[in-house]
Parts: sequence; structure tokens; C-alpha cells
Amino acid sequence: MLRMIAINMILLLLLWLGGFIVFITFLPEEPQGTEASPLVRTDAIVVLTGGSERLMRGIDLLKQDRAPVLFVSGVGKGVKVAELFNQVDFGDPDMKILEPRILLGHDANSTRTNAIEVKHWVHREHVKSIRLVTSNYHMFRSLAEIKSEVPELTIVPHPVTPMNVIHSEWWRFPNTAVLLFTEYNKFLIVSVRIWANRNP
Repeated sequence: MLRMIAINMILLLLLWLGGFIVFITFLPEEPQGTEASPLVRTDAIVVLTGGSERLMRGIDLLKQDRAPVLFVSGVGKGVKVAELFNQVDFGDPDMKILEPRILLGHDANSTRTNAIEVKHWVHREHVKSIRLVTSNYHMFRSLAEIKSEVPELTIVPHPVTPMNVIHSEWWRFPNTAVLLFTEYNKFLIVSVRIWANRNP
């Protein structure tokens, strides 16, 4: 009996490790240049808060007119657009033009609630397609959560690769390794939850 338990635990561990390798291998890269997805125009750009790189990429995409509006989900209560994008010069005439096109969501504090906030916003604004901007390691879980809430929504992923996350050599960087293992486990939990909800 103990031997069978040990064998099953080893098999589960190997399966978990194999899944992690697949997860790392297929982490999406940030679109470059003339790749197809950057050229697709959507009804909105959606940024999930969690890093200045995501926010600045959202601004860049708005400047490129990849969508008419930018929605940022998970902003702190009471935070205004100029405060959120404090690295951007809102005295610049271009930013004065862009500011009215930037909308903020203040109700989310997790990826799960990001998805709910996005659902409410796209339904209210009759948005049918979005360009989703978040970190590359966070993209799989974000897509799963949003798709589970709004299955009819067309989503163009636009992953951002953070400078401090070296996923190609993750084993050499303890902080990156912990981050990726944690995100992989969260993705597994979300996937199981979504599957269970669909198959009660």
C-alpha cells in the first residue's frame, strides 16, 4: 500500500514537472514589428495592472491607434489617470488628446476579479474584441479567467516580457523560478476550477 502511494506521488510529481516545462516552453513572447497580431485593431485595449511596463505598453498601443480606447483594470480606489501614468508627461499635447480615451476600473484586486471587471465593462460598452496586455507569464491564466467569464469575447493577446523575469534561464535566477512556479500552480488551480464549473 505504501509502495503504491509512493509510486503515485512520484508519477504525479513527474506529471507536474512535465506540465511546468510545457508551461515555460510556450510562454508567449511580446509581438515584434510587423507580426500579424500587432496589426489587428480591436474595440479596446485592456491592461491588467501589475507593473509599469504593462501600463506603458498600453499607452504605446493607444498612440499607435490599435484601439479607440484603453481600459485599465484593477486600479486603486480614487486613483486618477494622470496619477496612474505618472511616468507620462500629461503636459504633452499628444497625451492631452489621449487622456479622455483612457478609462479606469477600480473594483478588481486579483486576476479573477479582473476578469469579472472586464466582463462588466465590455458588456456595458458593447465591446466585442480586446487586445489584452499583461505580463507574458501571467497571460495563460488571464486568458483562462476572462474567457470563462466572457466566452464570446475576441481576445488578441499582447504579452509584455518584464525586464526582471529571465524565463529562458529561469533556473539560474531564484526570484524568477519562484515567480514562475507560483504562476504555474495558480494556472493549474484556475484550470481545474473552470473545468469543474463546466462539468458539475
